[in-house]
Amino acid sequence: MNFTRLSVIALAVSTAFACNGKLEVGDKALSDAGDAGRIELAGSAGMVLAGSGGMVAIAGRPSSAGSSGTVNAGSGGTAGTAGSVSAAGVGGVPCPDFMFPCGDTTPTDQQIEYWQSFPRVPAVPGSSDGCPQGPLTPFSVCPTPAAVCGYRFDDDKGMQTCACAVKASGGGTWDCGGDTGDTVNLCPLEEPKDGSDCYGFYSLSCSYLWNIDCECSAETKVWSCVGPAGTPADAPLPMMPEPSKPVSDLSNAEQKTLCDWSNTMFGGGDGFPPIQDSPVDANGYTSGGSCIAGDKDFCPLSEPMLSKAQCVANLELSACKAPVQMLAECMRALFYRCTPADLACGNYLQTPNCPGTMLGEGFGPSSSACSLKVK
Repeated sequence: MNFTRLSVIALAVSTAFACNGKLEVGDKALSDAGDAGRIELAGSAGMVLAGSGGMVAIAGRPSSAGSSGTVNAGSGGTAGTAGSVSAAGVGGVPCPDFMFPCGDTTPTDQQIEYWQSFPRVPAVPGSSDGCPQGPLTPFSVCPTPAAVCGYRFDDDKGMQTCACAVKASGGGTWDCGGDTGDTVNLCPLEEPKDGSDCYGFYSLSCSYLWNIDCECSAETKVWSCVGPAGTPADAPLPMMPEPSKPVSDLSNAEQKTLCDWSNTMFGGGDGFPPIQDSPVDANGYTSGGSCIAGDKDFCPLSEPMLSKAQCVANLELSACKAPVQMLAECMRALFYRCTPADLACGNYLQTPNCPGTMLGEGFGPSSSACSLKVK
């Protein structure tokens, strides 16, 4: 089987975890942060902006992290002397903070009133079908998991990107990032064609849905646009005799077929050394192995790299009734990096008794998501 991973996120559990974004000050990359979005500080006075779908660059706003703070993924990091980036607030700002609500929570009446005070605008080109008028209230209920909606509002001084984050309990909530301020967004409303003339936009960096970055070079005088590769069309799935068969009903031979496939994919392809057993704790859970983190909005699961023997052992304990094809499609999507088009992981997450079989519920090794029961 031929597996070529274009963007591998293989993380040792002991490694400090960061999401799939990019934190920059000017042109200098500092660290990974955010969720599938590019995060940029526009000069030393820029504002840290996170989101699930793209880069936001706003100049002349105070840093949310404090002048001497650092920003890590999710809740991590310190924010200088102003306070920690945690449930206490962002950069020491008490909750609720309109741009960065603290934790996954129900929006307050104050937040709802704030976001609904802006005149309604349609979603920008490239948004999912059926996006409501915005801007949207973060953490409000959304009807279509994995939908992505973007907005430019307040006379182009406000920017917002929202993803309908999949929830294990069903449905989803809007996970949003963006900014409101006094600086007008000078980027074209519609995504420019890669290689097209960019006169009038020299030196601008712009982002479009989903997670597409376009830069206009004054030297080449054309747009250069790069987006996520997603899963290759020829990426193989396991040759299961009954793809619709529930995972818990797999025979030992079918379990071995699935585990041979996953071990080959994680191991780098045919001919590479097999993945070795991970240590097992007193409760029968793996620990200390490598793990692939999904996307917290579209694929909020983690994929521990199990040996063939531990893979079979985990499957033997399963009560998951999801089709084995759904599990395999989710595992493949996680391996190549999830996009909004990958629906298998959301469906798998919402199937009772399935998280814990091959995949852990949660986003990365900071939780127990990368430990699976094998004994």
